Amino acid sequence: MRKNKKILSKVIGLGFTFAFTACCLVNNSQKALAEENNATPIENWSQLVMFCNNKSANDGYLTNDISVDISDFTQIKTLNKNLDGAGKKIIVDNYDSSTTLFESIQEGIVAKNLDVNLPICTHNYGRIENCVNNGNITKTVLYNGYQDMGGIAVSNEGNGVIIGCANNGDIDIGEVNSTEYRYVVGGIVGFNNGALVEDCVNNGMISCLDYATGGIVGENYPSGRVVNCVNTANITGDYRVGGIVGFCKDANISESINYGYIRGTGDYIGGIVGWLEGGAILNSINIGDIEGLGELEDGLSLGVGDIFGYNQGGEVTNTSTTNSLLGSIYGENTWISIVIIILSIAVIVGVVYLIGRSRKRTNA
Repeated sequence: MRKNKKILSKVIGLGFTFAFTACCLVNNSQKALAEENNATPIENWSQLVMFCNNKSANDGYLTNDISVDISDFTQIKTLNKNLDGAGKKIIVDNYDSSTTLFESIQEGIVAKNLDVNLPICTHNYGRIENCVNNGNITKTVLYNGYQDMGGIAVSNEGNGVIIGCANNGDIDIGEVNSTEYRYVVGGIVGFNNGALVEDCVNNGMISCLDYATGGIVGENYPSGRVVNCVNTANITGDYRVGGIVGFCKDANISESINYGYIRGTGDYIGGIVGWLEGGAILNSINIGDIEGLGELEDGLSLGVGDIFGYNQGGEVTNTSTTNSLLGSIYGENTWISIVIIILSIAVIVGVVYLIGRSRKRTNA
């Protein structure tokens, strides 16, 4: 498959601060980084390709919007120099969602202020900052034995950072009938492996009826962090479906909020995370409605909750929901899982420990 716990002894109320700077993305008046360092001006698609292939070039910046037809487009293999989009657009006309702009962004490299209609990269080891994707996506990319996809990147790994980015495009993978691959989809990134996703917003509807689907991240893996992120859109999945993260293993989600309607045709459906295994959910809020249509047991759906669908050994602290009473906040809670919940419909003084199992009635 792809814990240092600090247990708060006192609930201090609902004073969460969400500084969602991602709402102010791509300021066209920003001074291009290149203007300060003899950077290379880039006017068209051919110059962008030449810039990326020229190992001796300085950093670069866009001076114009760039348009290229899909028939003339070839994925750029590596971004190994800093690139400032300066708020300009890169548009692939007739894009069929079959690829990303860059195959990889190297560690230490910054791509920023880009406005695109396709994901920025397949593999991010560097920093993607203040970028926006406005393109719809209907396909995935085979990666590490999985079919992954994200609005900004397919994978974010190691020291990779995705910060202040927004996805406005719909991601519609639909029903998957593959016995060979598992499909993982997130509004910002599909697979976040020990890396950071911060101050990001997903506004695009997501549908992937398979392994893991999240409004921000599909899978958040050991030491991965999702911080100060917002999902505003409806998310539809099958198994492990979350408003912020689909599947979170030994990784953290903090200061994040879900507004979207989260719907799962299978089990383990949550407003913040579908499946939490180790790690933590901290200082986060769910406002969206949650619906599970999975296997019924005596009229109850297994693993459907306003915060999480399933929690195995994870910590949930200072987390609230606007549409639940105690008992429907979470789906299944197993092992030594610690849940400290604040209901936004009341002020609770003290700490509530929920250890055991609970199931939420579906709309069926």
